[in-house]
Amino acid sequence: MRSPLLIDTHCHLADRAFAGRLPAVIRAGRMAGVMKFIVPAIEPEEWQRLQVLHKSHSEIFPAYGLHPMHARLFSRNILEELESCARSAIAIGEIGLDYTLAVSRKYRCTLSANNSGLLESWTCRSCSTAAMPFRT
Repeated sequence: MRSPLLIDTHCHLADRAFAGRLPAVIRAGRMAGVMKFIVPAIEPEEWQRLQVLHKSHSEIFPAYGLHPMHARLFSRNILEELESCARSAIAIGEIGLDYTLAVSRKYRCTLSANNSGLLESWTCRSCSTAAMPFRT
């Protein structure tokens, strides 16, 4: 009987902690039957590292997002950069819903606008935050 193909759907291989040992981590995964890795990147600096990993490791599939703990970085430019990265992504994430962190009102309102499916700019009535949706 053939072993099933396993996919790790949430591993932070673009984290700097793996920089010196990524080949060994991937090799160990393969030995355990994991043949593909979906790697979420949680902030712009990590997006760049993940793009490099994706190009050099065929088993790594990117998922780009902005985690609530990095909400202070949110801007129209960051959103545009995320949209650009998303063109090569298998998924969008991490985008949050981390209820253990105190996240900015601006970020919560932006998530609300984006999750509503609106296709045009939107302003939150409760905090006057202008939000731009992820998709155009």
